[in-house]
Amino acid sequence: MIAAVPLQNNSMTNPIQTQKYPQQFISIILPVSLLLLGIGFISLAPIFTRLSEQEIGVNATIFNRVWIATIFLGFCNQIAGFIRPYSSQEDGDHEDTVFNHLGLLILSGIIDLACILLWAWSLEKTSVTNSTLLHNLTPIFAVLGAWIFLKQSFNFKFIIGLILASIGSSIIAFSDFQFSRQYLMGDSLAFLSAACYGIAYIVYEKLRQNLSATTLLFYNCCVRTIVVFPLALWKDPQLFPSSWQGWLTVIGLGILCQGFGHLLLIYSLKKFSAASVSLFLLLDPILTAILAWLIFSEQLIFINWIAFVVVLVGIYYAHNENV
Repeated sequence: MIAAVPLQNNSMTNPIQTQKYPQQFISIILPVSLLLLGIGFISLAPIFTRLSEQEIGVNATIFNRVWIATIFLGFCNQIAGFIRPYSSQEDGDHEDTVFNHLGLLILSGIIDLACILLWAWSLEKTSVTNSTLLHNLTPIFAVLGAWIFLKQSFNFKFIIGLILASIGSSIIAFSDFQFSRQYLMGDSLAFLSAACYGIAYIVYEKLRQNLSATTLLFYNCCVRTIVVFPLALWKDPQLFPSSWQGWLTVIGLGILCQGFGHLLLIYSLKKFSAASVSLFLLLDPILTAILAWLIFSEQLIFINWIAFVVVLVGIYYAHNENV
């Protein structure tokens, strides 16, 4: 996590202090802005997925999302390889690092794919409300994983902020949550998807110590493409979109959501912990709700805006001393 540098309120201008402002912007404000931009791109995923599933199935949608992202990230990785030697910042791959961490790269791809599939399958067996509410438990699993596997500690303010942001993100769905035995399987799948998502970011944080964001996500998407391809062939009769609108949606999923969105989140793991990133992800369902309101004219009531404010307050409180 990044330690915030408090601003001095002096009437006299100090040249040395003035020089620190650009450095403070680069070290704090810029990473937070990139993280929020990544979450903004990811919040488009349900919109694109909903549009894509009007033409092809869930598994085919995921397959097109990851193979398009693989090509895009491979291209980005090549560009980064040319730029990196001329950059003053070292965010590259150490020699033989990819081979040495191949096992973790494969594991991250499988876990991340499991998260996406489990969440998609849960929507077939439970309500959207139940699935969304349980999937929002991701930060809790990320914090537990960081504490157990990475030996990280969290202060009291961070835990309170985590609880507050989680409550805020759940406000929208909690009133419609249904306790029913017929939803038990779907609820369990959504719960497992949250666990997988939290664990995936723990693995990402470990890999980011030695790998660049583009390399990490490129190999991650390669693994997911290989694994999901036979599943898509088996489950869905149509593998590719048949219209230009369908192609635009899967390209949007691959480049905007999986490419730019997840790339910015994984890049942020160089500055933030997995627990911090997962906490910011609680903004995702609220941004998606706002987009659905704008694009599909879905109802957005006053309590949605209250939830948005509560999440922001929780994130600010948690990171007031940690960011």
